[in-house]
Amino acid sequence: MRFIDSHVHLGDTAFDSDRDAVVERSRVAGATHLVAIGESLAAAARACDIAKAHPGFVSFTAGLHPHDAATFDEARDVPLLAALLAPGAVAVGECGLDAHYDHSPRAAQLAALAAQIALAREHEL
Repeated sequence: MRFIDSHVHLGDTAFDSDRDAVVERSRVAGATHLVAIGESLAAAARACDIAKAHPGFVSFTAGLHPHDAATFDEARDVPLLAALLAPGAVAVGECGLDAHYDHSPRAAQLAALAAQIALAREHEL
């Protein structure tokens, strides 16, 4: 079986001790590509570094999870996300709306999502 895993959180600190082994096990299991998700500014930077360490096999994204939308500041965060996208991100994300947990107000989620959609369009992602 061959597959692409389009949503892995390899930047999570849980993988700090064996991240390269996890990547290798995914190859052995049949993965042909992994997309490391950057659900925050810090996670996007880690995902970018992981992609650089595994060129051609791991790509990355940069975005802000809807759980954290209450802290989103468009003037501050959009330029930072744009800088994280520049080294070759394949998408803006993780972004969206969360109606289950509601960690951030819906209005904040909508504003953060709209800003990230605009950023994705600007970068043709």
